[in-house]
Amino acid sequence: MNFILKNNYPHIVAILFFLLISVFYLSPVLEGFSLKQDDINNHKGVAKEINDHRKEYNEEPLWTNSMFGGMPATQVSVIHSSNLMNYVHRIISVGLPHPIDYLFLYLLGFYILCICSSIKPWLSIVGAIMFGLSSFFFISLSVGHNSKIMAMAYMPMIIGAFVYTMRNKAIIGTTLFALFLALELRSNHVQITYYAFMIILALGIGEFIRFIKNKNFKSFLIRSGLLVIASSLAFLCNFGNLFMTYDYLPDSQRGPSELSSTLLGEDITAKNGLDIDYMTNWSYGIGETANLVIPNAKGGGSGAYLLEENLMESSEVSNGLKKFIKNVYQKGWSINTYWGNQPSTAGPVYVGASVFLLFIFGLFFLRDRIKWPLLIVLLLAIFLSWGHNWMFLTNLFAEFFPVYSKFRSVTMILVIAELVIPMIGILWLFQFTEDKNFLSNEVNFRFNKVSNLKLFYILSSFIIVFFLSFIIVPDLFLNFISSSEKLIINQLTIIDPQTSNYVEELIDYRKNILSQDAFRSLVIVLIIIGTLFLFFKSRLVS
Repeated sequence: MNFILKNNYPHIVAILFFLLISVFYLSPVLEGFSLKQDDINNHKGVAKEINDHRKEYNEEPLWTNSMFGGMPATQVSVIHSSNLMNYVHRIISVGLPHPIDYLFLYLLGFYILCICSSIKPWLSIVGAIMFGLSSFFFISLSVGHNSKIMAMAYMPMIIGAFVYTMRNKAIIGTTLFALFLALELRSNHVQITYYAFMIILALGIGEFIRFIKNKNFKSFLIRSGLLVIASSLAFLCNFGNLFMTYDYLPDSQRGPSELSSTLLGEDITAKNGLDIDYMTNWSYGIGETANLVIPNAKGGGSGAYLLEENLMESSEVSNGLKKFIKNVYQKGWSINTYWGNQPSTAGPVYVGASVFLLFIFGLFFLRDRIKWPLLIVLLLAIFLSWGHNWMFLTNLFAEFFPVYSKFRSVTMILVIAELVIPMIGILWLFQFTEDKNFLSNEVNFRFNKVSNLKLFYILSSFIIVFFLSFIIVPDLFLNFISSSEKLIINQLTIIDPQTSNYVEELIDYRKNILSQDAFRSLVIVLIIIGTLFLFFKSRLVS
């Protein structure tokens, strides 16, 4: 017993630490408060008929009349009591109340990924915080995307199990892969699982190349075969729900339409998937991608300026601008706290300035070639999140990439960025802490060799200049009026020529918000750079 505790106490400490963070962050739950989640409230109304039937007859109704005049209850509320993963989920979330259990799983999931990647426990805790406290979790939680959050929590676990299978003990790795994938599929958010397998596909190709170079193709085939078996077992655990979803798919809007129309002699029929406009309605703006490192690059979440105290009650904002905003709302239009081009958003997908810094260092210093498939799938995710802002790639994937056209809200693919950026960052940070010869090593480029220390200074300078540019000239890369606001402003300018003056003041106000956020990010980056530099110095002295 003492031997077991001695070898696992770092993991026990990590779990206790995650419990502490989860409870601290969401402590109002323990005081009897609950989140107002719009999607969950809507779901309760839609599922009431099903719940009433379940209570009265003690059986699962597979049909409901509460949605669309009648539809299968598959994606509304069906309890698969025979799925043993229900019990496993309760155990792994240690019986915590909602939503504390989700945050705990978020932290635990990335910790498992780090441990499977052979990172020491204390640094794995750091990686878990980098991932677990990212904005996308809290944004999804606030609007009630519970199944998505659960799927995102298990996502790093299956990635970790895949890496462990390919690089360590195959039997243990595939056992974990089967378990975590079964839990992932139980979460019932196929879109997130799909994105997880995009990462696995990229990593699989990278591992295939590594095995071929090492002339060990047989080992790759064995490990891949074990993963296929593990995937089949995970699939069978969730077969009931997955089959009902598959069976209903052709009759949903994600299937082919029986309707067609002829316009100007041309046959127009719906393709086997979502309408492309509906699919890309929520598309990340190209400039909005800056939100990954500067949270308010486009103003954060949607909200009425009329209720924004920082603006409406500020003595630095003119009465003319305040009156202008009130007039806009009186006419039934909207000028709000988010000025990106999405219809609305609960907040930015922010990974953190410090995490971004470590990611950049990882791209150049990390010796593990796992960074290249991760970088490729990261860039692909960012490009695809642009949706209708880069229709060439979106159309290409919708047309030729299996199942991709079934998913709406292409911005959701940024969960890949939320995972890959901290993963590369923590892999490099671990390498850096373990490498006592970092200062004497060199990075080989095709055209030259550069010492690590010199490259560190170059990259640090580049990142500092990057943030300074947003502080000094925030409109160099970004605009501060959304496309929908431009239409409103054009109409108001005809009525009141003074509109342009108010718009300029509004733009200045928004520039100031961006500059303040960029300055805050710069301070964080300087602290991290300074800490790493002191670490360099301490090694030089020793």
